[in-house]
Amino acid sequence: MSVTYLLKRIGAAVIALAMFGTVTAQAKPAGAQLGLVTAQGNLTSGSSLSYQFNVNVFTNTGSLIVKATVTGKKFHAKFPVLTISSPAVGTNNDVGGTSVQIPSTFTGAAVMHVTATFSGKKIGSQVLPITITAPGTNSNGSSLTVSTNLYDVGFENVVTLNGSIVPTSDLGGNLTYTWSQTSGDTVTLSTNGTASTSFTTDALTNFVAMTGSSSSMYSSYVEGGVTNQQYVEPEHRFGTLAGISLDNQQATAATYGFKLLVSNGSVTRTGVFTVACSIQTPAQPNIPVGVTAFFKGATNSVSWSLVSRPGGSAATLVHTNGLIPELRPDLEGVYVIQDNVTGKTLTNTAASWTGVQFCTICHGPGNNVNQTDIVTPWSQTEHASMAQRGIDGVLGSHYSEACLQCHTVGFNQSPAATNGNFYAVQQQLGWKFPSVLQAGNYAAMPAELQNVANIQCENCHGPGSRHPGSPSVSLDARVCASCHQDGDFHVFPEQWELSPHSGGFESISDSEGNNGSCARCHSPAGFISVATNQVAAAITNAAGATAVAFGTGPLSCQVCHDPHHTFGDTTGNRHQLRIYDTVQLGNPLRTNSPTVYVALGDVLTTANLQLTNSTITVTNAGLSAACMVCHNAREWPTQIQVSGSSSNKMYYMTTTPDMSTAGEIFAGLGGYDYGLPMGNSFHTYLANCQTCHMYTLKAGDTILVNNEPVQLTATNLSTYANLVGSHTFQMEYQYVGADGMTNVVDNIAACNQCHASFEPVSSFDFIAGTAQDYDGNGVIEGIQTETTGVMTNLGNLMYATGLSNTIAHGSVTFFGGGYSTNNPALAAAQRAAAWNWNLENFEGSTGVHNSQFTIRLLQTSYTVLSTNYYGDQTRTYQNAFPNAYLR
Repeated sequence: MSVTYLLKRIGAAVIALAMFGTVTAQAKPAGAQLGLVTAQGNLTSGSSLSYQFNVNVFTNTGSLIVKATVTGKKFHAKFPVLTISSPAVGTNNDVGGTSVQIPSTFTGAAVMHVTATFSGKKIGSQVLPITITAPGTNSNGSSLTVSTNLYDVGFENVVTLNGSIVPTSDLGGNLTYTWSQTSGDTVTLSTNGTASTSFTTDALTNFVAMTGSSSSMYSSYVEGGVTNQQYVEPEHRFGTLAGISLDNQQATAATYGFKLLVSNGSVTRTGVFTVACSIQTPAQPNIPVGVTAFFKGATNSVSWSLVSRPGGSAATLVHTNGLIPELRPDLEGVYVIQDNVTGKTLTNTAASWTGVQFCTICHGPGNNVNQTDIVTPWSQTEHASMAQRGIDGVLGSHYSEACLQCHTVGFNQSPAATNGNFYAVQQQLGWKFPSVLQAGNYAAMPAELQNVANIQCENCHGPGSRHPGSPSVSLDARVCASCHQDGDFHVFPEQWELSPHSGGFESISDSEGNNGSCARCHSPAGFISVATNQVAAAITNAAGATAVAFGTGPLSCQVCHDPHHTFGDTTGNRHQLRIYDTVQLGNPLRTNSPTVYVALGDVLTTANLQLTNSTITVTNAGLSAACMVCHNAREWPTQIQVSGSSSNKMYYMTTTPDMSTAGEIFAGLGGYDYGLPMGNSFHTYLANCQTCHMYTLKAGDTILVNNEPVQLTATNLSTYANLVGSHTFQMEYQYVGADGMTNVVDNIAACNQCHASFEPVSSFDFIAGTAQDYDGNGVIEGIQTETTGVMTNLGNLMYATGLSNTIAHGSVTFFGGGYSTNNPALAAAQRAAAWNWNLENFEGSTGVHNSQFTIRLLQTSYTVLSTNYYGDQTRTYQNAFPNAYLR
């Protein structure tokens, strides 16, 4: 970076700071940070009361001063001030404090208040409720319980549990110690019967599903003795040197609980230990100071090294001969680790949390560095006020301090995490979570703490004090899953992993995501570039439109949803979808005519000459637009090709629809309709894609399992709730049960949210009260059976006219040859029939999406093809199938 450029950057930041008068300068980190404080002593009348604490020291230039008081009813005492000059740099655990004498006449509740300063600057304070009892008992005569938490201990590491947290001096010398594990994956304690013990935490791969190469999308796991497959996101596959993310559910699973009973035969006291391996993390290359990061290699490497770290850093790489190394940066700056097997390196920038005020300088309104204002639209999202609404009581009485773990910036209770995160600032300021959730709580929060409250830029992009540092923009689903997957109330990522948008989409993206004509749907980045263009300006069809971005990967959360924008929606109904209400059908890159607008459900036929070489823009599509933008035929049948060997020919005369045509069928568009209105069923007018495909199961619903009805209850709901509907987008799902058998779940509850009141649906192959015999076999059958019958009738005729077929992507397509070469009218009829047959073949519901449009289009195609082939206008569909009812 040139000096001139650097000065310009600094100057721009100064100007921006001047523009935002409310922005406070980012304070330099204190020279130390107070950690866990515990009360020590017998906690009995007449005994000595003291305290011990942990402290993280960053520089020994200064003095550590600790002051403490204890207050109870008619009892108040000040502890002697503790002064430590030039304390040792690093983490100092179990530092002993001073003591006071408890009056022999005092019992009951008391409060200890411990405050620490370093070089005159407050580095933390803690309030410790304690209970003073008569010797050998607590206030109600039962045993005493004390607890402690160990944070960020990492994986495959030895952890010591120190039983000295339990006061024992008044119990005598003949004590027994009994350790037990109360939660978490089972581990082996090194000893039992001693005051302290230890264990080794499990490997990270016990909690995070991973695969051995970048091309392995699925990991095997055993359920009830049966091996199943689980989709694994690209960021959790070995083959690429990168950080490893953990979601809320995984971090919770990697937490252990232990209990220690200390007894003298008559009095038993209890110590409770909670040990957390890690916090949830999106694993961005910008990593927080003082927080452990985990890495995977370009191969299944077991040889690692830390090749670079900031000057003065004492950080080391742990498990250098293991599969997953760990690094806890101790200073801000650049850390470079190397996979010694391949020689590849990974650069990580360690930084502190700054809060939204810092981000606003360059990414807010009126910035002076030519950056788009992202802060203003973000401020209108629910993320921007999540903690505020929680503590003000808007989100309900269930809101608790535990929610701040996701709803604030960098929340971390580890004493080593002195990096400006919400919890660290909270401890410094002494702010307490309100006992009553009510309006005004957030306004009373100190401004310095508000700056790191709510879900902000850094929650997803990583700590920003060194920005611009390592790249922090990611479409990884795990960025969202770090909070949105807890296995209980937040399960969207878990559902998405079962959807076609995960592994199924990625497998197609690998081959089509870098294809200029396919990337707009099959590349995650390509989709976003198309969506951004449609939001930024009116849809146009200018020839030579800018090509979309390329890239491969799954269709993750951020591809459909924009976390920065509400797009002006104040109702929440848009759900921050990039595409909403208006969607373009046809190929805008292959036309030079203006688009034609039509409202969803309105009639538009090929008889309208405006359609020549035009795309169609569907309005009033609501949420369905987000699906229809990709689930369409890609080409429009009457668009005229503007280049190549097929120039000046309509698309239906040269090709067939793409292989996901539900958008056109649902809208009643996109078929070659011979200039005739085909009509639509009620689904087009009364529902949208999400109404059915994202219906969330609840107790009381009835689904089908292996074609048998199953009513959902509070007991069995969890078995099926995440298999269909919601973010699985599945109406049907197959899974292998504990008995090894394949089970099929059909979400007919989605149908009955409407149909139950007048025509309950017992199968997707539904026979409506107004159903007729459309295929002419003399029997009124379900709509899917009838549609299949009509398709078979048309298909047989297509074969009879000489059409041959080829196989494409596993589906039969009728365009491989056999079109008439001496009868243009017949050739056109063959082409139109092939287009329409494939349009239905690829839409997926077999008539359910829009039965009126589907049946009439297929029946009309038969009539036109038959009359042209036989040269006889009486050879209609009705003539061939006298029993058939014409839609």
